[in-house]
Parts: sequence; C-alpha cells; structure tokens
Amino acid sequence: LPSSSMDWVATLQSLRSNFSQLQEKYLKDDRINDRSLDLVINNPLSQADDSPWNQHFQDSELRRVIEQDVNRTSPEIDFFQSDELRTSLSNILFVYAKAHPDLAYKQGMHELLAPLYYVVHSDLQAFKNSSSLSKERADVHQEFRRLIHEDIFDPKFLEADTYTLFEALMDCVSDWYRTGHQTRSAVNKNVSGSQPWSRPRNEPNGSIIVE
Repeated sequence: LPSSSMDWVATLQSLRSNFSQLQEKYLKDDRINDRSLDLVINNPLSQADDSPWNQHFQDSELRRVIEQDVNRTSPEIDFFQSDELRTSLSNILFVYAKAHPDLAYKQGMHELLAPLYYVVHSDLQAFKNSSSLSKERADVHQEFRRLIHEDIFDPKFLEADTYTLFEALMDCVSDWYRTGHQTRSAVNKNVSGSQPWSRPRNEPNGSIIVE
C-alpha cells in the first residue's frame, strides 16, 4: 500500500477490482457451453490449443494438483481444515497460476499462502471485535476507527486482499520455483552468488534492515 494512509482505500479498491476481474476470467468455465464455437474444436475429443474442452481438462488437472496440496496444509491446525477455507485457498492459487502462466502453480506455494490468509483473517476478526473493548479503552477504539477506514477491513475481500499479498510475495521469491533456464536474468544478475536464506547484511550490496 502507499505510504500515505489517505490513499489506502483507493488503492485497495483497484487491487480488489483486479482480483474480481481475474476471478471472472478464470473461475468460470462457460466456453464449453458456447454454441457459437466451431464443433471441430468445441468437443471433448479436440486437442486443439484453442479448444475450450482441452483447456477445461488442463484446468481440471491443475485444480486437482492444487486441491491435493491444499488439503495437506497444516493438518495439526484446526483453522485450515474447513472445506470453505480450503476452497478459498484453492481459488487463490488457481487464479494466480492462470494469471502467471510463466510460473503457474508449483508444489509448496500453498505453504506460503496459508499464513498470509491466516493473518488477513485474524486482522479482520480483530477489527470486528474491537467494538467490544472495555469502556476504559473506548477512546482507543474511537481513535482507531477515526484513523482506519472500515473498508480496509471488509471481510468480503478476504480472498482478494490475500491474493494481493501473495502475488507481491511471489514477485520476490518466484525464482525459488523456477528451473535454471526459467530464472529471470535480471534477478540472476542482482543475486549472483547469494546463498539461500542469506540476510541482506551478508550480501555484497545488502543493507541491514533489522539488527
């Protein structure tokens, strides 16, 4: 988000709108019912690249792989065991994979997404419960509500906001999931010789962020 809180709501609206458009584009599978398409390609046996059925089968396999990983997420934590939550995580990962075909979905991405989802959900719950603060802390609650626009903590955008965070995170760590020939040359140049999990202070051009 921008450094100025005055711009947060407008920025979030734009990001949330973007996710809504991606959902509309990738989560709906309407082309197989499009009667205007040539039956030569619009049939289950077609292997043409532009065949909606070919894409349908590819998407089904992608979903199967994602859901298989999501169902294994943190089995020791009850929070991640509900069907509703698993559907949300799967939708986010599926949309990301479709929107980023150069990377798509790789095993392990669900482990990065899960804690982001948990944090956003927890923040939403904390904001919702802030109204029940004791009278002694009522002034804190009022000041908080004055400074933070309620749209920022709108629960219906849980998936959208988590997707935005996940996309930003993947922009930083996507090379972990690329094979050698896929790695972006620009990033390679910047991190040449760096070690996995190394701290910025240990890099030649690094900056110390946290002591």
